[in-house]
Order: sequence, then structure tokens, then C-alpha cells
Amino acid sequence: VVATQAVRRFTIVGIVRFGTVSSIGGASLISMDLPAAQRITNKMGKYDEIRVAAASGVTPTDLVGRLWAHIPPDLRSRVKVQTGTQNADAQTSAVGNALGSITNVLLAFGFVAVFVGAFVIFNTFSITVAQRAREFAMLRTIGATRGQVLRSVVLEALLVGAIASVVGLFAGVGIARALNALFVAFGIDLPNAGMIFKPRTAIVALLVGTVVTLAASLMPAVRATRVPPIAALREGVQLPRGRFSRFTPSIAGVLIALGLAALAIGIFASISATNQRLSLIGLGALLLFLGVAMITPQLVGPLAGIIGWAPERLTAITGRLARENAVRNPARTAVTAAALMIGLAVVGFVTVFAAELKKTANDAISREIVGTFAIYSNGNNLIPAGAAAAVAHLPGVAAVSSLKIDAGHLAGLGDYQTNGIQPATFGKLYHFEWKVGSDATAATMGPHSALIDDTMAKNNHLTVGSRIRVTTPAETHDSFVVTGIYKNTQLLPNWCIRYDTMRKDWQQPRDFAVLVNAAPGQNIKALKAHIAALLSAQYPTASVHSQQDLKEQNTQNVNKLLALIYVLLAMSVLVSLFGIINTLVLSVYERTREIGMLRAIGTTRTQVRWMIRWESVITAVIGAVTGLVVGIVLSILVTAGLQSQGIEYALPIGQLLLWVVFAMLFGIVAAAWPARRAARLDVLGAIAYE
Repeated sequence: VVATQAVRRFTIVGIVRFGTVSSIGGASLISMDLPAAQRITNKMGKYDEIRVAAASGVTPTDLVGRLWAHIPPDLRSRVKVQTGTQNADAQTSAVGNALGSITNVLLAFGFVAVFVGAFVIFNTFSITVAQRAREFAMLRTIGATRGQVLRSVVLEALLVGAIASVVGLFAGVGIARALNALFVAFGIDLPNAGMIFKPRTAIVALLVGTVVTLAASLMPAVRATRVPPIAALREGVQLPRGRFSRFTPSIAGVLIALGLAALAIGIFASISATNQRLSLIGLGALLLFLGVAMITPQLVGPLAGIIGWAPERLTAITGRLARENAVRNPARTAVTAAALMIGLAVVGFVTVFAAELKKTANDAISREIVGTFAIYSNGNNLIPAGAAAAVAHLPGVAAVSSLKIDAGHLAGLGDYQTNGIQPATFGKLYHFEWKVGSDATAATMGPHSALIDDTMAKNNHLTVGSRIRVTTPAETHDSFVVTGIYKNTQLLPNWCIRYDTMRKDWQQPRDFAVLVNAAPGQNIKALKAHIAALLSAQYPTASVHSQQDLKEQNTQNVNKLLALIYVLLAMSVLVSLFGIINTLVLSVYERTREIGMLRAIGTTRTQVRWMIRWESVITAVIGAVTGLVVGIVLSILVTAGLQSQGIEYALPIGQLLLWVVFAMLFGIVAAAWPARRAARLDVLGAIAYE
């Protein structure tokens, strides 16, 4: 066991369970006798909590009152007395707040999938309504009113939405279990008391599925009412264009402008409420997606011409037919591509932003850490303070400096990360870029001196000489005077105070990191091996890293998070895959006679299959290109808003091109079944089909 001291060995005498829960979030609980626990945590004579059982006939509330009466007045500001129920509720609330961000993230990914699904539903009803134009005209001929036609399509959408929502609800139960396993695989082991299925979950899921289906089908349903009765006498009738269709490009432009405006306000405006800021960003992204989807029909022709150039040159006739099929109905192609566009826009944004995070962190490591090594905890724990002294005594070590990091509540300013540094040695291992002050400012820090970064200074109107009052997690209070201002850093944001002052006020004996400098001429590999051996023997929760190790670790961490996001986004991409399959199947059904004629004049089954495949590829790549462009725009806006935090621009061209290749393969996979179905059509039956 490693706590605040070097490793201590204990003998296991029993194994317990934490109630009946299947997981407590990857934590390890160790119970030992009180004096031993106080020794290894440096809390001799101190207690974190005291549990009290009420005597017979004494209610919990009465007991709380009696206990509070015996708390010394000087401790009352640092002590809480609660009933067992109150304590459990407080802990449950704290855990819920901590995990609330995960819930919001999952809901965001769920919203993306539902939003993509809305495009698929809209496209499906648009195609089926167009294919049933003569049927609707016949109904109008025999006396059906427009309202009856509208209600028939809406009722159909209601039934489809209700049935699909029920299926999706039960599928969601299985996906929830899969998500938990996914989080564990990525090292995010969440507390788990088993499956909890609330009635609210079912109600919300059914309402969302049904309402989204109804909303997506409403416009096609309205178009169905505009089919004139005379259309029943004509073959190949098409739905009349909407009365506002000529204004579509203008409406799209307005939506794009409003979306960019909402994004800009959400990113750049001074908004204190996080929920309000995120709501504006979400609204802006939604409007941007809708605007791009509405303007895409105008881009289908040019994009299909560029994307279809290679298939035309490679295949002569099938590539050309595929391109012409794609541009035959630009609105349909655009809506089909829009489903994939939304998913890949988020993928593109995440890919670019992840590359920026890697570049920013790696550049910060090169720029800020001037020491040879950095010692960090292997997990999320802190390092025992004795590790720095032990490493300092190794031959070949020139300088060692310990670093503390913890939260601090600054009066009138809010919660900020607080960094505790050792003035005498820290400047030898870490580089500050000064706005006001110099390395001497850090080296001569007093017990109540504070160094702040320029972002914190600007946001809170602080200057050299300003006084900062802080309340620590240990409920102690202190005040500091700003003596220097440094440029915002990735590793030490917000503000720094003296190490010894932070140890006293924060009552935290352990360190966040230890920076180490090798003596001139020292064999770096050999010294690293000696430090690693020392840590393994005495402080096994800590490990030593070179600058290159830190960069590789940072890249691995970002890639791990990136992979998790990609997996969560796979649901929306899967929905868009179904959308392309659905559109192609309905398109093949619609073009039955045309495909029959192609087969009759000598087109082979292989050529028919490749015609459908190339059409799918063109549609998918249109979605990928528009989506990645939107994703890049979003990443540029977000990065501009975070430049004060030191985030640097980066554009991973290679990774983005890989997503275009993915879209091509995606299109081939989506076309597999529709292409096979088209190739297997009976020629005579297809020619005779109406």
C-alpha cells in the first residue's frame, strides 16, 4: 500500500463485497485498523468522519441535534453533522453531478443519431409519396379530399414511428449494456448497480421516436395532397413543386448565416452559464446542418461531375450512368448525402480538434518543460512527498522540484486550479513566458505571493498588486498578492503559489508531479533506469517519463478518447448507411423498367451492379466532402474561441482524406444489396412493369 509515505506491506485477512453492486467504478477499497490507517496517511489523531448509532428510542434527527450541541465552536465551520439518509443523499447527488457530464455526452450522440434518422425518414417518405403519385391521384378522383390524403400519410408515419420506437426502445436496453462494457474497455469503469429501467425512459424514447417520425414525414404528406386528380390518367407523373421551393437557396443562406451567428455568440461571447453557451452552440450547429442540407441540391451537379470523373474514365458507360442517376434528382441525392454529412461533420470536427490537442500539448511539453524527466502517478493518484527527496539523492541528479496541483475557490472569482511550486528550484526545470515579471520574480516568491496567467488576469481585471482571497478544499482561508503575470500555459494554468504554503493551507502532503534535471554529461538512459528502479522499489505508484514519453503518452490518451468518440458516433453513421441502402432500394424499384431496358439492349448484370455501386459511392462522397468541410469550419470557430487557452491550429489532411476513402468503401457496402437486387431483375418482367 502506498499512501503519503513509501510502500508499506500488509497481509490480507479478509475479502468483502460492496453491497450487491456489480461495480464501484474501478475503485479499490482497503480497510485496516485505525492507527495503521492514520500512520500511512499522516493523519495521526485525526478523522475524516465519525459514524454514530442512535440508542433505542432516539430518532436520527434528535441525535443530530445532540451531536451538534457538542461540536466545539471553533470546528463548526469545518464539520457537518448529518443523518444517514442525508449523508447518502449528499453522496448520491455528488456522484450524479460528477456523472452528469457523461449523461449529457451520451444524449448529444443520441441526438445526432436521431437527427440523422430524421433525414432518412424524410427521404423515405418523399420517395414513397412520389412513387405513389398516381395512387393519390386516383384517390382524389374517386372523391378523397386533401385532408384525407394528408391524414392517411400522417397515420402511416404514426404507425411506422410507434412500431420503430418500440423496437428501438428494447434495442436500447441491449445497447446500454454494450455501452457499459465499452466504457470499461476504454478504462472508464463507472459505478454500476445493475440495469435500471425507469418508466420515464420508455415514455421519452417512444415520444422522441414517434414525434421525430411525424415531423420528418409532414412535408412529404403535404406534398401528397397537391397531386391533381388528372394525374391518375398519366404515366410517370411527378409531384408538383412546392410553392416556396424557389426560395430554398435563400432560406438555406439565412439558416447558414443564423447558424454561424449562434455559433459565434456561443463561442466568443462572455456567457457565464455553461448550459446557455452549449445550447447556443448546439442551436448554431443544428441551423448550420439544416442550411447546408438545403443548399446541397445546388451543389450535387458540380460535385457529382468532379467525383464521377474517375468512374467515368475507368468504366466508360456505368460510371456515366451512375453520375447521371445521381444528378437526376438532386434533392433526393442531397438528402441522402445529408444523413452521412451530419455524422462525418462531427467526425471531421473531432478529428481536427484532436489533432490540435495533440499539437498543443506536445508543443507545450517542448516549450515549458526544460527538465530532463517528469515523475507522475501511474493512475489518478498523487505521489508521496518522499519520492522527490529519494530521487534527489541519486547520483547524476542535478535538480529536483516538486509540484502540487489542487482546486481553490477564489473569492468573487470562482474555482481555479492552484499550482504549488518551489521557488528555489522550479525555474531550473520549467520555463515561464513572462508578461509582467521575470524568473527572479518566481525565485523570490514569498509565503503570500501569487503568479497568475494572463488569461486569468484579463478575465478578472487583475494586475500586479491585486489581492486574492482563497478558500481551500480543507476549508482554510488565506490571501495572496499578485507579484507576476505569465503567459497562459498548458501545464500550469490559472495561478501559482509557494509549495510550502499550499502544503500548509491545502493540508495535502502528496505531490502532483516531480520534475528532475540530469547533471551535465550524465547518461540519460542509465539515469532514467536508476530512477525507475528506485520508484518501483519504494514508490510503485509513480513512474518516470522523458519529454518524448510524455508526448507519446499524450498522443495515446487523445487517440483513446478519439476512438471512444468514433465508436459512439458509429450509431449515427450506421443510420446513414441504412439511409443510403433505403434510397437505393427505392430508386431501383422506381427505375425497374429503365433497368429492364438497359438489360434488354445488352447491359450485363455486372455492369448494372457497378452502376448502382458507383451511384452509391458518388452519393456517399458528396456527403463526406460536405460533412468534412462543415466539420473543419466548426473546428476553426471553436479553436478561435479557445486560442486564449493556448489551443493551436492544425489540419490533419491525411486523416481527413482517409475519411473520404472510408466514404467510398461505405458507399460500396451500402450498395451491395440494392445492386444485387437490380442485377437479378427479370428482364421481361422489368420491361412490362408500370
